[in-house]
Amino acid sequence: KILEERFNDNAKKLQKFEQQLSHCLQQLTGDTRLNVPAITVDDPQAFADEKPDLVLQLEAAVEEWTPAIAAAVQAQEGKTKVGRGPLAEIEFWRARNAALSSLYEQLNAPNARRMVEVIEKVDSQLLPDFRYQFGVLEKVYIEAKDNVKFLTTLERHFKHITNGTLVQVIDTLPSMMNALRMVWVISRHYKEDHRMEPLMGRIAWEIATKVSGLINVRSIFRENSTSAIKLIGEARSALEKWESSYFDMRARIEESGRGTRWEFDKNKLFAKTKYMAQRCGDLLFVAETLRDLRAMLGPELKAVTGDAKGIDEVMARVEAMVTPLETAPFDLFDRRYQTSWESCMGKFKESVAAIDQMMKKFMDESFNKMRSAESAYELLQKFRQIQAHEASARLMERKTVDILLQYEKEVAHVQQMFDEGQEAPPLSKNQPPIAGAINWSHSLFLRVRSSIAKFKSMEELETTEQGKEVTLKFIALAKAVRPHELALFDEWK
Repeated sequence: KILEERFNDNAKKLQKFEQQLSHCLQQLTGDTRLNVPAITVDDPQAFADEKPDLVLQLEAAVEEWTPAIAAAVQAQEGKTKVGRGPLAEIEFWRARNAALSSLYEQLNAPNARRMVEVIEKVDSQLLPDFRYQFGVLEKVYIEAKDNVKFLTTLERHFKHITNGTLVQVIDTLPSMMNALRMVWVISRHYKEDHRMEPLMGRIAWEIATKVSGLINVRSIFRENSTSAIKLIGEARSALEKWESSYFDMRARIEESGRGTRWEFDKNKLFAKTKYMAQRCGDLLFVAETLRDLRAMLGPELKAVTGDAKGIDEVMARVEAMVTPLETAPFDLFDRRYQTSWESCMGKFKESVAAIDQMMKKFMDESFNKMRSAESAYELLQKFRQIQAHEASARLMERKTVDILLQYEKEVAHVQQMFDEGQEAPPLSKNQPPIAGAINWSHSLFLRVRSSIAKFKSMEELETTEQGKEVTLKFIALAKAVRPHELALFDEWK
C-alpha cells in the first residue's frame, strides 16, 4: 500500500512536470516566427529621413507580417477544444495564449515597435492593413491571456472532479461553485452566458462520465454488497450534489442583489445528471435488496427452518433475478432507453415479490410447527437476529401479532382449566390433596408466567391494544390463582 501511494504520488508529480514543460515549449516556440530584419532603430523620425533604403526593407517586413498575423489568428480561431471536460477548456485557452503570446511579444518588442513607427512616419499604404491585423491579434491575445488567468483559479477543482474519487468530487463542488461565481463576477469574458454556460456543461459532462465509468452494471452486483452500495450511494450523492450546489449558489447570488443572475439552461446542465441519479437510486435498491436477501437466506435461516434444499433453490432465484439487468443490451444511463430500463426494473420487483412470498411460506411453516407461544417467540427472536429483507421485517411484525393471539388463547385455556378444576383438581398418584391442589394451580400459573416474562422485550405488549388486553388477562389469572393457593394453605394450617 505504501509503495502504491508513493507510485501514485510520483506519477502525479511527473504528470504536472510534463504539463509545465509542454506549456514552456509552447511559449518558447509558438506557432509563428516573424522575419524581423536585423536593423536597429534608435530614432524613428531620423531613420525615416536618413535611410530610405532601409525603410524599404522595413516596409517589406511589415508587408510579410500582416498576412502572417492574419494567418496565425485565423489558425487559432479555427481550432476547437480537444475533449469535453472542463480541463480541456483551460488547455484550449492556454494553448492559444502560448501560441499568440510569442507572436505578440515579437511585435511588441521595443525595436519592432520603433520599426512600425518608421512606417508611420513615411505614411506607408501598408500601415492600415497592418494596424487592423495587429488590433485583431491584440484583442484575441488579451482575451486568451485573461481567460487563462481566471480559469487557472479553477484548475485545482477541475482536476479533483476529473481525477479524484467520488468523495473528493462531492467535497469539491461547493468550493468550486464559489470559485465559478468569482470568475463570473471578475472576469471580462466569463461573465457572459455564452462562455459560462458551456463551461458548466463541461463540468456536468465530466461528473456524468466519471459515474458511468465507475459503475459497471454487468459486474457491480457480483461484487461485495457493502462496497457496491457504498459506490452507488457516493455516485448518486455526487450527481445530486452537482445540482444542489448550483442552485445554492444561484440563490446566494439572488439574495446578495449584486451581479447578474445565473439564468443558464437547466436542461443542458442537469437533465443528464438528474436522470443518472434516478438510475443510481434504482441500482441502490437492487444492491440493498440483494444484500438483505443474501443475509436472510444464509446458514442461520437453514438452521431455523431445517429446509436447506428449499432455501438453496430460493437463493438461486435471487442470484438469477439480476441477470436481465446485467445483460441489458443498452446503456442504463442513456435516457433514450428509459422505458426499457423501467421494464427491467419492473420484472426485478416482481421477482422480489415472488421471493418474498416463498420466504413467507417458509416462515409460516416454521411457526406452524411451534406448539406454544413461548416456542414461537423464541423462533421469532432467531429470525430477528438475521439481517432480514424489508418484506421479512413486515412478516416479523405479523408474526408478533400471531404470537400475541396464540398467547391470549393459552391464557384463556389456562383460565378455563383453573375455573373448571379448582374444586376438584387432578392429582398425581400418592400426592397429598392440599399440596397437590396447590401444586396443580401453581403449575398452571407458571405455564403462562414464563412466556410473558420473555415477552417483556416486545414493545407490542405495552403499545398495542391487543398486547394490553393480553396483559390484563394474565393479571386477572394471577389474581385468581394466588388467593386460591393462599386459601388452601390457610385451610390446611
